[in-house]
Amino acid sequence: ERMLNATKPDLAWTHRDNLGHFHAYSKGGELPTLRTELVHVPCDDGCCEGYSIPEYHCRICGEVVDPPVVPDREAMQRGVPMAQPVRWTVEAPMVEGFAHDLADTLSVVIRAGGRVLFGFACVAEAQWTGTLARDATGTVTLEGLGELAEMASTT
Repeated sequence: ERMLNATKPDLAWTHRDNLGHFHAYSKGGELPTLRTELVHVPCDDGCCEGYSIPEYHCRICGEVVDPPVVPDREAMQRGVPMAQPVRWTVEAPMVEGFAHDLADTLSVVIRAGGRVLFGFACVAEAQWTGTLARDATGTVTLEGLGELAEMASTT
């Protein structure tokens, strides 16, 4: 069956909400940093019970985010497979100003080898030497909360 109004994620889109949390579509068109709520919309003419539309919210702060879509000529003929979630951890050097408690949820963006990966993580462990003033050094281990998505290339 042909779908004349088929759309797909705008893979070039990126957004930081008012609290600085990073959002983008993954390569597979997922929105790993957003949760979806279905909002009921009543019928205008009363001939039906209404319908639901998706509303997207930041998984950390709940801010409403409106990710754009573009026309999808290919999907008018067939579907597109989606990426599957995975678990991940990362260990990184402690940076100045890092002040989070264990289990805090963080927005994570990793740039490595020309790739940009993003998602959410919680602080699993933090180890440091020195005082908590200027001379503190150490590492932090983050445990991923769901998919660590790869941002689509915009070049």
